[in-house]
Amino acid sequence: MQTKLLTLAVMLPILGGCASNSLTPVNGNGALLIGSDVHNNGGHHPCRKVVISLHEMVSGGEYSETPIELEFMPKQREDYYVFADIKPGYYVAKNMRCYSQAGRYFNDGEQFLDDSQSFGETVEANKITVMQYSYYGRKYNDGSFSAYLTYDKPDLKETGILAELESDPNFAGWSIRD
Repeated sequence: MQTKLLTLAVMLPILGGCASNSLTPVNGNGALLIGSDVHNNGGHHPCRKVVISLHEMVSGGEYSETPIELEFMPKQREDYYVFADIKPGYYVAKNMRCYSQAGRYFNDGEQFLDDSQSFGETVEANKITVMQYSYYGRKYNDGSFSAYLTYDKPDLKETGILAELESDPNFAGWSIRD
């Protein structure tokens, strides 16, 4: 398993966009699903939100200037996040940003940490693409933490994610792109 890790005084990464674990009705756009594995040791996750910036590939191999941002709040009991209503196309993740909890600061007084990314995902009409990277976050007893994207897709059947998706009232017409 290949891992991308952002290491700082404390280990940390980033991710983002407005996620819900419900689908929109089928409308010709697609969706992305990212796995999540977070353990907080009884406290709050150091990243109050994570934003992943995806740039769409446009003609001539160029990328869009304005990214779409996948944003979520890492939570211990969430195994995945779904981002629906994304225009079909090929997208490249270029950055992951972790925003600190209110009143907390990272290195040099910053309220966020950036981690460069470089992986692509294809979004197809009426399909839920399971992203090849998952979010991994840990808060340790000594106050340190780690947070990063790891090259690891969730097993949709084993984790129960598939059953949750299929129980969504808007699932009719969607299929999984694994």
